Amino acid sequence: MARSVALLATLLLGCAGAPERSRVGEAGSAPRARYEATGTGTGDLEVVVRATGGFDEVALEPGAEAYVSDLRVADAEGRPAAYALGGSVYRVPACSGPCTIRYRIALGSVAEWFDDPELAAVVGGAVFSPPTTWLLHPEGRPEGRFELDVKLPPNVAHVSGLHEPSTHHFAAELADLPQAPYAAFGDLRRRTIELRSGKIDLAIAGDTPALGDEAIEGWVRAAATNVEGYLGRFPIDRAAIFVIVGSGGAIGHATALGNGGASILARVGADTPARALDDDWIMTHEIVHLAMPGLHARHNWMEEGLATYLEPLARARRGVISAEDVWSEWYFDMRQGLPASTDGGLDGTESWGRTYWGGAVFWLLAELEIRKAAGPRRSLRDCLRSVVDAGGNISVRWSAKRFVDACDAALPAPVLGPLYERHAHEAVPVDLDALFAELGVRRSQVGVELDDSAPSADVRRAITGVERQVASSTERATSDR
Repeated sequence: MARSVALLATLLLGCAGAPERSRVGEAGSAPRARYEATGTGTGDLEVVVRATGGFDEVALEPGAEAYVSDLRVADAEGRPAAYALGGSVYRVPACSGPCTIRYRIALGSVAEWFDDPELAAVVGGAVFSPPTTWLLHPEGRPEGRFELDVKLPPNVAHVSGLHEPSTHHFAAELADLPQAPYAAFGDLRRRTIELRSGKIDLAIAGDTPALGDEAIEGWVRAAATNVEGYLGRFPIDRAAIFVIVGSGGAIGHATALGNGGASILARVGADTPARALDDDWIMTHEIVHLAMPGLHARHNWMEEGLATYLEPLARARRGVISAEDVWSEWYFDMRQGLPASTDGGLDGTESWGRTYWGGAVFWLLAELEIRKAAGPRRSLRDCLRSVVDAGGNISVRWSAKRFVDACDAALPAPVLGPLYERHAHEAVPVDLDALFAELGVRRSQVGVELDDSAPSADVRRAITGVERQVASSTERATSDR
């Protein structure tokens, strides 16, 4: 614990006030809460909350309340007001109306206790902790916006996945705070990746990779370009991607988190070779998640299934993998998503196979249905671009109906809606052998072979969009010899 407190004391010593910044939404409704978090010379954060009401029951990430001190409440007239702590919830009657809450949180100690960068952890010289952990937020799903100013010394980096209208000034909905995007501050090796239609704030922490930070940046840029190329645009204006470099020689677990912004947290071994970065699918999978709004947990199969389906397509369209690679993976792995005799619909499934591969089967069926109903010039890409154009991305929460309606808006007639209604509520048998045979995907001794004489071979070629290009390259190589 002493190590983390000393670290934060070093990072935050000498903190000065931040200059005044333009406020988000000045022309619209005022935020229901304004937060100001200031670093101290002791490694703590001092937080001030100015709320207009609805803060009578507030909480941090459960467990973090043990590290809160000097909590003071003032009512609308500035008079001291009482509060009570029950479990992890603070009950503050005065804050049913306008009030001010001040407190100090020992974030270094919180990080030492949680030791989990998704909640709070010390990584090298950086502290990972999303505002969920250290900002008192109303219980439930309150309406209204909040704004947050983070004040740190100029030499201390701070990166957050929250919407950032101006430097160190963030804004989102109060309902986002119970699970806000990832964030970190301290010794972060920052890089900005400019894309054609968006940007990524990349923050690297921990060990220095054997290949250098440039290799990490190239890995993230390539994955973002995969998704941008498929959709025709990056799904959000700005995303924060955090890469923790530790021991080992492989790419580890990664997760995407939205709710008021966009963020990805990934882990990479310092000795990861260039080939592993070049062949990786994980970062592309996570960036696909940025292109879909957050749905209710029972629709998790839609989100994970889409990322599982689109990831190889996005890589194939850039020539990273071949069409044979895509169809081979689908031919063998999609069978894990077929319903067992005891399975119901996909909504609410807790099965790994049904969530990832059952979801991917659904999206392949959607692709085929769209092309059949809307003609060869339409595809799932049109459907998904319509969602992104309507503001549907990981920063917002939508209902499943709103999502499928936005997708179908790009088509002459609804396709996704009826397909969803069927697969969500009942176990639908899918004859994958017949489907793949129709597309011209046949098992071979080393994987699959693609048959251009199959009835729907043209559809198969259109889905991957790379077979003709690969064939042309092969023909040129043959002629050169």
